[in-house]
Amino acid sequence: MENTPIGINIYSIAKNKNENERYIQMKIAYFAFREEFPAPHAGYVHVNEITKNIAKLGIHLTLYVRPPKSDLSVDNKEDNRIIKYVKFPCTVHSYFKKDLIWLSSSYYKVKKEAKDYDLIHERFAILNIWPSFMLKDTGKPHILELNSPGPEEVSNKLFQIVAKRLREIQFKNIDAIITQTNTIRKILSNYTSKPIFVVPNGVDTTAFNPNRFSKELRERYARDNEILITFVGAFKAWHGIQDIPVIAKEILARHKNVKFLLVGGGNLFKEVSEKVKHLDNIILTGPQPYSEIPKYLLISDILIAPFNTGFEGLDRYGFWWNPVKLFEYMASGKPIVSFGFEEVRKIVRGAGLLAEVGNIDDFVEKLEYLIECESERRKMGMIGREIAVKEYDWKKRAEETIEIYKKVLSS
Repeated sequence: MENTPIGINIYSIAKNKNENERYIQMKIAYFAFREEFPAPHAGYVHVNEITKNIAKLGIHLTLYVRPPKSDLSVDNKEDNRIIKYVKFPCTVHSYFKKDLIWLSSSYYKVKKEAKDYDLIHERFAILNIWPSFMLKDTGKPHILELNSPGPEEVSNKLFQIVAKRLREIQFKNIDAIITQTNTIRKILSNYTSKPIFVVPNGVDTTAFNPNRFSKELRERYARDNEILITFVGAFKAWHGIQDIPVIAKEILARHKNVKFLLVGGGNLFKEVSEKVKHLDNIILTGPQPYSEIPKYLLISDILIAPFNTGFEGLDRYGFWWNPVKLFEYMASGKPIVSFGFEEVRKIVRGAGLLAEVGNIDDFVEKLEYLIECESERRKMGMIGREIAVKEYDWKKRAEETIEIYKKVLSS
């Protein structure tokens, strides 16, 4: 009798080992038909990091993405993944018509290869109904990843109706959904009864590491006695980039030892440049290689993310995003000032100060507090770094995703 528990444990260990070995051998196809690879935006970061880390954990993963150039590129292997290039007309863009030329070859290439995988993981794009047809007769489990509600953020009402109809088709032919926030999960649950799993964004805590501080870069932009306040990201409306000139003007009028560093580019770059050209101590670097972004964060004293509420669907559903930059800010060990949206609060916690949503004066007040209190800056930065390392690393996100694969495959 005394040996019984031990026998059960040995049996359980052996069973679990066999199951783990079976799952490690699983072959996954990750469809990111909309994403250019590589590309200078958060969508690429997410696709690259999550697939790279899934592959590092022993999963056989093949990534299907858009080539960065006009023609199809040669398939290759990178970071334990096979990368294959395809073109599908799956979003309203200038290259939509050109993609139609490549549709037939890409469609039959993927359709033929799909039968070789155990599971398909598809990154959502509004017009991407092609997998629904390609996979129809394969019987392969199919997970759809939505990192926004989709049609709910479309401003054109006619196109929104079309997009919702296409989403119905997509939802009909899948087994489960992965999304990044509970806010999106609640929105999507109104349109499907399929299981919805939440896996937030993450960060490479090795790349975004305080130990990689560049003294040379710091000296280029600020002296030791100056406070460097940095924004990194796309110059787009939802990032609140258009509000930074107003914030900076208030701060610089009262603090002569402060500089603002704005890193990135986008459709509002020219507008912001015009607004700040008469203000001293504001530096716009333009777009920088993603590999250089950690250096800019690490030379900073405070990191800002003034997300804007003026975006289609926010008034009805709330702030649904899961910004990659917040995870990168925290891993860099720097304090954050942002607005107190629920999804932002869940990420930042004690690693920064969050102003009342939409209240620029409160944002300025929070920023001034950190300008004047070095000890609080250090404390919040340490908290952020600790949380990022323990909870937000992409490896952890990959492990969470693999657990979802297991659940879907066993259901």
